[in-house]
Amino acid sequence: MEEILIRFDPLESSSGIAVWAGVLVSVIAFGLCTWLFLKKEEGKNRQRNIIIAMLLFFLGMIAAGTSFFTFWTYQKTGPVLIYADAVETTYGKSYFRDIKNASITVAGNKSLVNPNQQRGVTRLLLIEQHDGKAHVLSEENYKIEAILNKLRGAVQEWEKSKE
Repeated sequence: MEEILIRFDPLESSSGIAVWAGVLVSVIAFGLCTWLFLKKEEGKNRQRNIIIAMLLFFLGMIAAGTSFFTFWTYQKTGPVLIYADAVETTYGKSYFRDIKNASITVAGNKSLVNPNQQRGVTRLLLIEQHDGKAHVLSEENYKIEAILNKLRGAVQEWEKSKE
């Protein structure tokens, strides 16, 4: 087993809370929806119950979707491990000889009012391999500048050891 030189864990986030809050809200919303739909009423009360049940169903679907996609994102964030000759992310292990480039890029949307400005800007660490595979790490989940600096240092040490 190779020795891990540096380990970067994801930044603490409220992903776990968001997952369980979404599950709780969706269970409550679906339960109330079912209860209102099956409740015996007549006339306008029945129509009102069906409309409220429909709104609760939509709320439950939104909450379930939010918890699912938050959980999925949470599973895609794991530790970044830097070895003497490789870097490992949740996307797999990449040896230094296979890395084409590592840089920080900016992703965002252009403003509709002023196309020269970007809105919702997020910085990303992009580790590209020669075969086209990319490891993308967001600044929302990692300290990307520290990872890039340590990665460059490890690559320089690896190149020195090759000589």
